Amino acid sequence: MTRRMRLAMACLLFVEHISVLGQKVTVFSISHSPGECHLNGETYHDGIHTERKPCQMVECNASAHEMIVVECGDEGKNEGCLLQPGENKPYPDCCPEYSC
Repeated sequence: MTRRMRLAMACLLFVEHISVLGQKVTVFSISHSPGECHLNGETYHDGIHTERKPCQMVECNASAHEMIVVECGDEGKNEGCLLQPGENKPYPDCCPEYSC
């Protein structure tokens, strides 16, 4: 991966993290596997992947031996609010929302 591509991915990741403020972010240490990450029986190639089921964003960084998983949080949860299910779209549009 070229330096320019890494910079572009870092910027994209920064934008994704801003757009998912309040979401649950988990960083996993993974064993080295050239160009791919393995988590919960799934294989991900280097880069950012948006998922529908489960609703999450996954970034595989095999060279750094790490995987970042961003999931829906419960931002906006207040007493008396109703949870509206998310749409069948890629993350973050698949996250449920609270209607107050």
